[in-house]
Amino acid sequence: MEIFVTKVLPAILIFVAGVIGGLVVPWVKWEIEKRREKRKRRQELVDSWRRYVEDEFEWNSLRNTAMFSQMKPYLSEKMIKELDPVEEGETPTLHGRSVIGEDTLTKRLLDEIAAVEKRWKLI
Repeated sequence: MEIFVTKVLPAILIFVAGVIGGLVVPWVKWEIEKRREKRKRRQELVDSWRRYVEDEFEWNSLRNTAMFSQMKPYLSEKMIKELDPVEEGETPTLHGRSVIGEDTLTKRLLDEIAAVEKRWKLI
């Protein structure tokens, strides 16, 4: 019995710990890396959307772009109806600048992008 407790049992425990460590550690590292890549991809999406809206945004041609296709699943229903009214069976609304010269649709779209960024916990 003494041989079992001093020699065999520790060997079995070391073997089991090695097997568990060899299987669990790579899996945990893989999960961490997967989350890191997902976060990075989401941040890149948000950054590209924001750059597009700030630099190249024109509401009447947005719905024909790949950028809108990327953005659309994450926007609110209200914003989708406003940006793509034809799909919803409504007549398009003319969007212009407000009296003070600020493009309110652009601002609201940037607010939507910020909401997506917050929902994804990027900020």
